[in-house]
Amino acid sequence: MIDARLTIEKRIAAEITGYDGHFSVYADDLKGNVIQISADTPFETASTIKAYILACLFLETEQGRKSLDDKVIYQEEHFVEGSGVLRAFEPGGEYRVKDVATLMIIVSDNIATNLMIAYLGLDAINSFIQEQGWQGTALHNPIDFRQYDRLGTTTPKDYASLFKRLATGQLISPVADAQMLEILQKNSITTKC
Repeated sequence: MIDARLTIEKRIAAEITGYDGHFSVYADDLKGNVIQISADTPFETASTIKAYILACLFLETEQGRKSLDDKVIYQEEHFVEGSGVLRAFEPGGEYRVKDVATLMIIVSDNIATNLMIAYLGLDAINSFIQEQGWQGTALHNPIDFRQYDRLGTTTPKDYASLFKRLATGQLISPVADAQMLEILQKNSITTKC
């Protein structure tokens, strides 16, 4: 029998103490129950930064500064190894912004990510992140494994906040949030039972 005094937080903390490495947890059931264990600890983002880039894109389009129908050109400087399908294509192709953003999310395409960073601008993405109150999050560089040691940093609390606001239609707008959720639901890595 489990001791009633042993909260979920304490049970999780007990589980992770036996592992080598750094762990943080932030969980919110959207009903007022939140679990936080070192939730403000910054971690390397790897591809999770792509969700922030997508949100920035939808704010820019919502405010009329950018358009999902704009075209971007895949140039040699955007090429990077790693995940995605655009690396199989020759540079020079022109693609609709919404399609590139979709590739960035559904197949975690690194070239598409670099196209989005170039299209939006690193400073604009970081300004958006800070304006949203995600103080533990930053995009440091475009993806380039030969040139940079890190891509971005975020905290579990910031990342959960993005998805909580997205799920409740409070990130950009109900319409923009629904469009982002539609893209996220097309993720090719999602396994359906």
